[in-house]
Amino acid sequence: MRKSTRHREKSTGQPIGSRIGGQAALAFALIALSAILCVLLTTLSTLVAERLVRDQISQRLLDLVTVSALHINGDLHKTLIHPEQEGGDAYREIQRGLQELRKSVSDVHYVYTMRTGTDGITFVVDEETTEEEIAHLGEIYHDAGPGLSARFASLDTPFVESEIYTDHWGSWLSGYAPFYDSDGRRAGILGMDIRADSIAAAKRRALGLNLVLLAVTLPLCVLSGWLLASRLIAPMRQIAAEAKDIIQCPKSCRTQDSRIKEVSTVGNALKLMRYLLDYSPVCHKIVDLDFNLLYMSRNGFQMLRLDNKDDICGKPYPFYFFPDAFQQEMKDTLKRVKATGATLKIDGIAMDTEGKDVLLHSTLVPVPDDNGKLQYITVVSSDVTAQRNLEAHLRQSQKLESIGTLASGVAHEINNPLMGMMNYAELVKDKVQDQKLVDYLTEINTEGNRIATIVRNLLSFSRQAEEDHRSIVMRDIVDRSLSLVGATMRRDQIAIEIDIPEDLPQVKCHDQQIQQVIINLLTNAHDALNTRYSEYDENKIIQITASSFEKDGEPWIRTTVEDHGSGIPEDVAARIFDPFFTTKDRATGTGLGLSVSFGIVSEHGGKLTMECNPGEYTRFHMDLPRDGKREDSPQEEAS
Repeated sequence: MRKSTRHREKSTGQPIGSRIGGQAALAFALIALSAILCVLLTTLSTLVAERLVRDQISQRLLDLVTVSALHINGDLHKTLIHPEQEGGDAYREIQRGLQELRKSVSDVHYVYTMRTGTDGITFVVDEETTEEEIAHLGEIYHDAGPGLSARFASLDTPFVESEIYTDHWGSWLSGYAPFYDSDGRRAGILGMDIRADSIAAAKRRALGLNLVLLAVTLPLCVLSGWLLASRLIAPMRQIAAEAKDIIQCPKSCRTQDSRIKEVSTVGNALKLMRYLLDYSPVCHKIVDLDFNLLYMSRNGFQMLRLDNKDDICGKPYPFYFFPDAFQQEMKDTLKRVKATGATLKIDGIAMDTEGKDVLLHSTLVPVPDDNGKLQYITVVSSDVTAQRNLEAHLRQSQKLESIGTLASGVAHEINNPLMGMMNYAELVKDKVQDQKLVDYLTEINTEGNRIATIVRNLLSFSRQAEEDHRSIVMRDIVDRSLSLVGATMRRDQIAIEIDIPEDLPQVKCHDQQIQQVIINLLTNAHDALNTRYSEYDENKIIQITASSFEKDGEPWIRTTVEDHGSGIPEDVAARIFDPFFTTKDRATGTGLGLSVSFGIVSEHGGKLTMECNPGEYTRFHMDLPRDGKREDSPQEEAS
């Protein structure tokens, strides 16, 4: 046993020593890596600084030469043509101006002017006076820089050479700018030179500053590497000790297994929580106290038609593509939650990324930390668009039902005395001999019958009971519709033209519902014509046509209502069938007429479409299957 124990100590002692050596190597590697990173960063900083120095000098030279060119007397400069004029009054006046420019800046070495000569670029005035330095009037500039040589003939904007160049006076960075005479013609080019040595000196200063920075940061980097190595080595030593305990004590193994199970349990809980949020029918958002979005569940991406790859975390909430009114209301509510710590609710019309309205019901809940201090705000939003649309349709149906009840009562009250009036008219007609009175009584009966027809149509339209679809002639539905709205059309001087063939096949439908659609289309056409024509106009016409056609081998009936109003703009046309969308004043339009009509036609297995040429005409086509709704009629065909 003692031999076995010694063998185990020997076998376990060697790896521990190797681990200690490995830990020291890790520390050395981290320190070296920190030092290398520090040197690399310093080198990069030096290169960037040199570039910045060069760019700053170039920009400063460009600004100097641009401003200085404005002070050159172009008219006087044009008089200097012959070399013997050098030293004359005109020459000296310009030279003094150049010398003053030279003295006003410290790092500019040469200031001179040039023009285009017969043999190339020639000097005109130089601020230098010594024979070794001066460029004489008429002297040709043989070794001009490449940038100047390429641009000189057409130079009309200031520029600085992109690179340092060398001529027989030295190495320079030069800038040039044109100046002009009083007539606006170019009188010459002003040149300014900065010695390359000055630029190199500025770069050396930047390098020295970076070396000082390296001397300061390198020890810090080495120290950081040492501290990081120490932090990494400590848990490695702990792991080695626990590994030894695992070998020697089975109970420790059971403890480690328990910890692993705890971690696994926590991970599974987090995964279940994520599933709960992502597959919830509502959208969960977490917002910090600066109102930046920290998290949004998957349902929110689907609700707002966002791509899952869109990086929206950390961005302000509410989103920028929401309508301004909803953004402001949501911001105000977030501020109230932050100020009061209360749970608040908000309903509003938001918008998805495709520009479609989304009606959101949102609950804003404050989330405190362990000490009870507000830390986050969670926003739980439900898309209630479909629910609110259903409620709106229900309210509209209830309104129609109430109107129907009222209309039915009124119609009965009218019908009873009307019948009595017509009967008495017949009795009187049978007893009088005066033909004029007979004609009057006949007219009374004619108008009474017209009123009776209107009453019958009103009673038919207001019936509340569900009826089965039945075959009916489309002309009858149109006539019944016009009997209800025709008086309004005639009052506003709108002509009605009807073109429905007598042999047009019957269509199987719920005639009261289709009558509701026709009345709605006629009302919209009436409003459009009144908007464009306030008085009588020959184009103030509504045309109603009907025809049969085949689609996929089956017979259909198309009914078209056409007007020549102002038309529907393209951006509005895309939304005319949306619930609540209206271009009318809210006092006169609910935005439900076309939406309800679209639903009625779709329930019949048909299609309601619009064709428009703004400024010329608007046509609404109601296409219905002649034999009624087919069992296999695809839903999308109605949409």
